Amino acid sequence: MTQFVRSRDRRRAGSKAFGRELPGCALFFLLLIAVPAAGQQPVSQQSGDLSAAAAAERSGKYEDAARDYQNFLSSAGPASPAGVIQVRTHLATALFMLHRYRESLDVLAPLRFPPNSGPKVEKSGEPQAVAIPAQAWLVRGLDEVELNKLPEAIQSLHEALALNPASGTARLALGDALARSGRLEEAAETYRQQLDRDPKTPDAWFKLGSVYEELSGKLSAEFAREQPNQLLEIQLSAEQLLDRGDYWGAAKALFPVSQTGPPSPGFQPGLHATFGTALLQLGYPRAAEREFKAELSQDPASLPAGLGMAEIDTLQSNWDAAIGIFGRLMAADPKELARALESAPATPVMQAAQDRRLSAPPQVAGSPAGKLWSEWIASKGLESPAGLESAAGPCSSPPSSGERTPGFWMSEGCLAGLRQGLGSQKGLPVSKLTELAEADYRLGDYSAAAEDGRALLRQSARDPWAYYWLVKSYSALAGDSFDKLAEVSPDSARVHEILARYHSERQQLAAARNEYEAALRLEPGLADLELGLGTVDWQAGDWTRAEAELSKALEMSPGSAVGAYELGDCFVQQHQWQSAASPLEHALSDPGVGRRARLDLAKVETELGDLNSAIRNLLVLAPGDSDGEVHYRLAMLYRKVGESAKAEEALARSEALRKASDQLGQSQIEALEHASGDAQAPDHAPGGPK
Repeated sequence: MTQFVRSRDRRRAGSKAFGRELPGCALFFLLLIAVPAAGQQPVSQQSGDLSAAAAAERSGKYEDAARDYQNFLSSAGPASPAGVIQVRTHLATALFMLHRYRESLDVLAPLRFPPNSGPKVEKSGEPQAVAIPAQAWLVRGLDEVELNKLPEAIQSLHEALALNPASGTARLALGDALARSGRLEEAAETYRQQLDRDPKTPDAWFKLGSVYEELSGKLSAEFAREQPNQLLEIQLSAEQLLDRGDYWGAAKALFPVSQTGPPSPGFQPGLHATFGTALLQLGYPRAAEREFKAELSQDPASLPAGLGMAEIDTLQSNWDAAIGIFGRLMAADPKELARALESAPATPVMQAAQDRRLSAPPQVAGSPAGKLWSEWIASKGLESPAGLESAAGPCSSPPSSGERTPGFWMSEGCLAGLRQGLGSQKGLPVSKLTELAEADYRLGDYSAAAEDGRALLRQSARDPWAYYWLVKSYSALAGDSFDKLAEVSPDSARVHEILARYHSERQQLAAARNEYEAALRLEPGLADLELGLGTVDWQAGDWTRAEAELSKALEMSPGSAVGAYELGDCFVQQHQWQSAASPLEHALSDPGVGRRARLDLAKVETELGDLNSAIRNLLVLAPGDSDGEVHYRLAMLYRKVGESAKAEEALARSEALRKASDQLGQSQIEALEHASGDAQAPDHAPGGPK
């Protein structure tokens, strides 16, 4: 059930501020707002006095254009109503381009904007009012968007589109107004309508991806608020923590509900696999193995549990077992497996590969499954995994009508048959809609899965599976939209940077590295891009390459606390204690990375024998210790310096804080590991407290 997006907590990709364009792209309003063509007069018979204004507007000199249009309106004699409307529209356009939105709206105020579109009926003895052109409605709507007059903006932009359905500017601005109003589904549909007309509109793909992210987050928050103790909600929250690289957070969320004894008929599919993934990322393979086996005992086809077991077998050099599992997954779930392989292997696997402790025997490495498995581990994620068939084989054991339980895995061949059967039926009940949503999602049809989820919510307003599949479908649709953005904007460094961050968040490190390298080819020597590339290598545990990239970034931007922390952490990982101290000290004052830098620095000082300095650094962090981890580390140090009383006091405080926060502590997770075998718990848990 995990979404296979494993990363450290990094910056978000898309903008949540709808209406903002991608930096570096031409302002899209300039592309579509009508401007008088060369030699064309803006008003019929009185345009001789306006030639300078028209020329200034065409050349982008909006200050000059606004001045000349204002002079005309204040000094000209009688003009036709149509001519006045035209001049006011162009003046408002110039003021909008100067970001003088209130003035622009005031210029349009004297025009007789009807409350609704459609034919205008003459009153007795009163002439027909001059029609307001589409551009006036458009500029009015754009002003209202910028001034946050959203209901008015929505009406104005609808009018503009009724008069000029081809206006991409009006349609994108309408989507922005709807999104800012919280009407996210309508906003998404509006952006999709623009993409149906022009699938190469970068802003539309960017905005669509952003609104899908917003929808996913909104529904997730609603699910947590309305059903906080629902097992499926806890699991979804844990998966999202894994997505952000908060492995300790995911483990803490799942620990209480995973320790209820052996799997039972009430077993929640996916929960043990998700907990196992978190434990493996944290460096506790024995405890993770127990969770994966618990999952597989109830759901033998579980892809995440199977993939986790293959990683553990690899760490234990059980290559035949690992490749056997992987080969079965290739045959049963090629689409889901391809998506899984876009993310990097678990941190301990990457670290073992980096240290050259993994070497597949020739007979394994030469098989198709062994070759793909080895390539995945070596590449730390694959953008387009070769060797996977586009469709799974036929369904060998279709479930009977009473056997299908939501969340339990079945092969993609069986899912395809299930979907085909359900898709031909009308008026599906809740149970069948749930099956259809899962099948559509597993088979990669995220739009259909989202539609299924919405239908499910309409039938069952609080259905947990409706929330679950909608949240995941919207998140996947956001990713697809950002991928399309890359296709239509291959020469934009900013687009490549956005996509690099997006992939980096999801531990799709090969894709992230490729995007950063593409951005640097277009904009070489930018410190932010060098830092991003170094961060990807740091995430991948490629300490040597990360060290080189981060050092380069710090030469360009010496004040970067993030770069300093990550460089210092690279040295820590390589046990280069003397080199680590200086960059870590540089990062201490930054609130974003200061805590982690101080924890690293305490580790460095411990290794260098300066235990008192290490204690002082941990004492700085002690007042903010929310779950007992800092006091646990203090207790270990006090024991080393022979202060038994302080050690016992710190340990008691650690336990009290842990119980008060109702969270998993490192001492407990180490107990889980030792209870599962004789393995040595790691000194430093990747992605967790240090």
